[in-house]
Amino acid sequence: MVIQWEGLSLGLLSVESWPERTEIRIVGVAESDEAKQREVLHRQAVSAWIKEVERAHRKGLPIPDGPEHPLGDHAERLRVSLTDDAGTAYRWKSSGSPGGRSWEFVAEARFVPAPPADARELTVTFDVQDGPRASTTVALD
Repeated sequence: MVIQWEGLSLGLLSVESWPERTEIRIVGVAESDEAKQREVLHRQAVSAWIKEVERAHRKGLPIPDGPEHPLGDHAERLRVSLTDDAGTAYRWKSSGSPGGRSWEFVAEARFVPAPPADARELTVTFDVQDGPRASTTVALD
């Protein structure tokens, strides 16, 4: 776990170094009873919305907007950055998450370049908009 915020734990699952990029996987998990209830209510709202979409599709109506999570979209609020002890300038390249707007998620982020051979440590910083900021450092083999 790297950050606890609004009853959630946000953490680093893995770091992968590829020849031309660095990939990290992150997780968000509801920990508090309030956060778990917020996720249940959000998932119920999403289920109801799916039924509305199906009904609209059958009737040829416009598709309604889906429900927004009470904390907003993690893709909009959570920023991740990389630094290393060699001073490499990492740039965010792309990211992905298997759908949904839930704050219970697993996502990956890709950065360029790969860590250089002389880098010994990689620091991953999590920054939640209007929330906490924290870092964790991983030893590079």
